[in-house]
Amino acid sequence: RDVQTVCREAVMLFGGLPPMPRYTFLLHLGDNLYGGLEHCRSTLLMASRDSLPEPDNRAGHRYIQLLGLFSHEYFHTWNVKALRPREYQHYELQQEQPTEMLWLFEGFTAYFDNLLLVRSGVIGIHTYFDLLAQDIARYRQRPGRRHQTLAQSSYEAWTKLYNGGEDAQNSSTTYYIQGALAAWCLDTWLRVHSEDGISLPMVMHRLWHDYHQHGEGLDEARFLRLTADLLPEDLEPALRGVLRRLVHSTEELPLEETAARLGLSLQMQPSAGAGDLGSDVPAVQRYQSDPGIRWQRRGEHYIVSRIDETSPAALAGIAMDDDIIAVNGYRASEAQLARHLQHAAPGNAALLHIFRDNVLEAIAFTLNPAPADTCIITRDPDADEDSRIRQRHWLNRKADA
Repeated sequence: RDVQTVCREAVMLFGGLPPMPRYTFLLHLGDNLYGGLEHCRSTLLMASRDSLPEPDNRAGHRYIQLLGLFSHEYFHTWNVKALRPREYQHYELQQEQPTEMLWLFEGFTAYFDNLLLVRSGVIGIHTYFDLLAQDIARYRQRPGRRHQTLAQSSYEAWTKLYNGGEDAQNSSTTYYIQGALAAWCLDTWLRVHSEDGISLPMVMHRLWHDYHQHGEGLDEARFLRLTADLLPEDLEPALRGVLRRLVHSTEELPLEETAARLGLSLQMQPSAGAGDLGSDVPAVQRYQSDPGIRWQRRGEHYIVSRIDETSPAALAGIAMDDDIIAVNGYRASEAQLARHLQHAAPGNAALLHIFRDNVLEAIAFTLNPAPADTCIITRDPDADEDSRIRQRHWLNRKADA
């Protein structure tokens, strides 16, 4: 029933289905699986067996993630399998076919996948806030956002997203997560500047029906024109400026401003451990400092697996795949590395002994403050009434819940 409810919400958003006799979900269950591939009249999903809900519990993280996957791939029925980028009107399967529009066709889909869950009532508002906060944390934890725009991320998907190598985190962003957050910013901007008369769901409805009528592929110019047609004429230059910032610049997304316009507050804090995207751990237990590197344990070895290219550690000479054997004179272990590199005071010196190509080296550097890159979203108790009403419209709620 949950999947049916979400699908019904998608059909209502677009105002109908593309012509087809039936639509089929093919779900393959296994161990540690996750992913999906959309087709015109079906989608193939892969998920772990423990993603299925227990009879008395439908609120588990893996089940909600699975519902988001159903929602995402079903949304592609309209947004990529019917309406598609101009470059994909005649797709050449024998070779790569780049387009700058994946921020819309994948990024916007990634925005709506969880939004449809909350708008349909399948998940609660606070669960949705947690999912949105996790995307904000993932965005803030990727240094490559400062070097690659969304349009570039789309165009270079074949060379950087799927084949980016060890430096992908530093050199590239992802049109899925950043595209979803850009969609959130644009959705809110449209609502604010139209007194809640225009929204991104309405734009998607317009794009689909324009395609259904004319059959033309979508490029940015057409997207701008069709969106601007819904707005007062004097707002078109501002719309162009917003899209330029979101899609064609490496300027930070206006996430705090967007949240405030919806009566929300973003609480950004340093991480409390590997994989932390947002938690209520006390400040004293969070990271205090940042070495600018990450490591993975391989047997008895601690191998550098990621480097922030502008960090003191990188500038001092730490390299990928260095084998850390000691930190500040102590044998390397998870506890010692965390103690000396993440829970020490910012400004402290760190001395690493590493093996590189079987040669012992000693490298010293200074610790930076830990970045505030995890997120918690809460309702702002001081939000004005306009923001509260806008939030209810956005979440499809008649009253605060």
